Amino acid sequence: MPEWQDARVQELLASNIWLSSYEEIKKILSMPEWQDAKYQKLLTATIWCSNYEEIRKILLMPEWQDAKYQKLLTSTIWSSNYEKIRKILSMPEWQDAKYQKLLTSTIWSSNYEEIRKILSMPEWQDARFQKLLTPTIWQSSYEEIKKILSMPEWQDTKYQKLLTSNIWINNYETIKKKLYLPFWKEKKYLHLLTPSIFLL
Repeated sequence: MPEWQDARVQELLASNIWLSSYEEIKKILSMPEWQDAKYQKLLTATIWCSNYEEIRKILLMPEWQDAKYQKLLTSTIWSSNYEKIRKILSMPEWQDAKYQKLLTSTIWSSNYEEIRKILSMPEWQDARFQKLLTPTIWQSSYEEIKKILSMPEWQDTKYQKLLTSNIWINNYETIKKKLYLPFWKEKKYLHLLTPSIFLL
């Protein structure tokens, strides 16, 4: 295929290309959308997880003309499909400024139902928890987030400073263990009780 002479598509030459037929590959590579700079970063080998019809429907979505959604245009989008993407982007929550920072490509590791449940949690009305609304939240499930935010320890001012997005690197059990390490009982170690404990 002469298309492989084009540097933009050479990254697509990966072993998962065999998931697609010659006709599919030909149609995908000849799509006029690839002339648009905002779509070119989608040209990675993960595209072969999708098919021409799905790709066409996704690229023709009017949402991509809105700057707030354009940062979601990364190759991880191919792990989703048109219906899921449409439902996620049409959620009314994205009109709320406190949720807009969650619109990054890490969102595609989650699904509509999970996202909906997470965003509708009443805990986000609590100012203490609003700083936890960062894209790393998508590493956690609704159940994990619910358990973490329900921990009575957050009523204690000693622990409130730990409420940063670092928390999502851990699960509920790990957080619980870290908060109850025996040396926090000694004053000389309390200055080490910082959000970086969740990075260890």
